[in-house]
Amino acid sequence: MPPALWTLLTAAAFAQEAPATLTLALVTPREGLSVEARGVVLGEARIVALRDDGEGADEQAKDGVYTGSLTHGSARVLSLSLHARGPDGAEETLWEGLERVVHPEDRWVFRLEDGARRARRVAATPLHPQAPELGAAPTAASLAWAGLILLYVGTFFRRAEGPAP
Repeated sequence: MPPALWTLLTAAAFAQEAPATLTLALVTPREGLSVEARGVVLGEARIVALRDDGEGADEQAKDGVYTGSLTHGSARVLSLSLHARGPDGAEETLWEGLERVVHPEDRWVFRLEDGARRARRVAATPLHPQAPELGAAPTAASLAWAGLILLYVGTFFRRAEGPAP
């Protein structure tokens, strides 16, 4: 692999050096929940309360969107679980799993349908109608990386054909 390409790939892989904040949101029609996210960030256990009271990371009170923020440093993968306690005091595990951190300021959205016992992760659903869309930037970046890799692989096929006559 040419040194310039190796430098570019490693720089992209380790570019996340400064602490970053992950915003977690649970969208649900249920009211009166006490929601928390439990995670492990670089070996350290963390608990974050998700709120629907318009305080902190939550934009609007009583809109069914429970929101919280987690500072995750330079972690690339997080072990995370969402737990809710209803008015009756019973605790439920709504979601758990390992998630990859793509951007330093990611926003992960989970949806709990009415009557469902488990939440599901939704990719890019806006929380509110006025929320900005991601646009074409992630797609353009993916296509650029794919083109770069194809160009690199193409150089091997030209070398395999041998010198021009």
